[in-house]
Amino acid sequence: MKNIKKRAFNFVMIFFAAGQRVKKLLRRDKGFKLGFLVEEFFHKDLRGFGGYGMTIKNLTDYFNAAGRSPKADVLMSSQFAHHRFGIKRYHNADVLFREGHTRKYVINFFKYSRMVNQRNIDLIITIGWYRSYEYCAYALSATPIVVWIHDPRGKEEWDKIMTVPLELKVIGDDYKSGDLSKVVNGKINSFQNFLQQSRKSNRKIFFATTTPCLIERARRSYGLDNIEAFVLPICIDLPDIQKPAYSEKPSLLFLARLEPYKRPWIYFELAKRFPQVDFLVAGIAHFPEVVNPILEKYQNIPNLKFLGLIEGAEKHKALNSVWALVNTSIHEGQPVSFLEAFSYYKPVISCHDPDEIVSKYGWFTGQSIGEGLDDQTLDSFSLAIRECLNNSKVREEKGFQARKYVEEHNTYAKFGEIVQKFVLGELTK
Repeated sequence: MKNIKKRAFNFVMIFFAAGQRVKKLLRRDKGFKLGFLVEEFFHKDLRGFGGYGMTIKNLTDYFNAAGRSPKADVLMSSQFAHHRFGIKRYHNADVLFREGHTRKYVINFFKYSRMVNQRNIDLIITIGWYRSYEYCAYALSATPIVVWIHDPRGKEEWDKIMTVPLELKVIGDDYKSGDLSKVVNGKINSFQNFLQQSRKSNRKIFFATTTPCLIERARRSYGLDNIEAFVLPICIDLPDIQKPAYSEKPSLLFLARLEPYKRPWIYFELAKRFPQVDFLVAGIAHFPEVVNPILEKYQNIPNLKFLGLIEGAEKHKALNSVWALVNTSIHEGQPVSFLEAFSYYKPVISCHDPDEIVSKYGWFTGQSIGEGLDDQTLDSFSLAIRECLNNSKVREEKGFQARKYVEEHNTYAKFGEIVQKFVLGELTK
């Protein structure tokens, strides 16, 4: 079966690579088209409501609006039992699905390749690299790709994540067995195969990163000695506000999916320590069978308020009124929630500090591994919360500087400018 797949890939790659080059010559004046290659999109049907899905939704909403360019499609790399081969509209984007089963593999792959090539995509932008991307990437065998580094996980990162006991209940068998080599080497092998196949079709490959500190992690995760990456920012919608607003009663916000590696129970325990502060929780459990028993233990804390999934006006109200965002994850890249809080002039309290943005625009508590319910972790968060709540001058100054940061770095105009400079300029040489 593997040999059949390999022959199919090689045949289709060569066939469509030649076709793509001819088509591009014929449509040089027809405008530019992006394809975002992802495992999730921001919708309950498409792997839930994570930061990656929100990032791509923001971009496609913006670029697909009337009169804007380039336009953008979404290529779903994952197989969905309820979505068969074809195209379906979600939000403001056409989402392309692969076949949801493995029968007639070669025929299905050929059909999929025809469909995606007919979309006239000029540039693929991926969220990191996952093994599931191979199928879609091989189908568009000559299309240039930007590997946009968001959250690379090599052995060191997985070792840290695995110190959270509950995480073992929500990840695959290879992880549960403790044999991380299969996971880490599987991604490295997948990426190396992708590079080899891309050389055969003369595909151009670029690397971008959301923040510079992730580049070294990406080298380990993808098995490359050197990666030269330009910074491509996560884009967010900037609210039209000129100054911060604060709830009359002090309030904090936890904005994330309720997954074990996010360690929301740290936040819940902190609510017990600060009964005079409202602790808002915005997010839902991706693995309710694992997380819900924990949530039930904290339901009777009066100042701990579970909001569920919030969007639109409800999300605006929460971000606009709280005094700060709190993040308790054992592992992160550059969270979208940090940038969203900054856009509302709100500082962040976190044990994660990518390129020191939390130290600059909030309070960094220091790294914490394991379950996070030890006194050192809880005390460090408690100290940061007190400093945030009790020093309004520092809190507001950090918030203003945070807003300036996202106004300068995290706009759609900046995204388009960087793609034009580092990618399109190279492709048109």
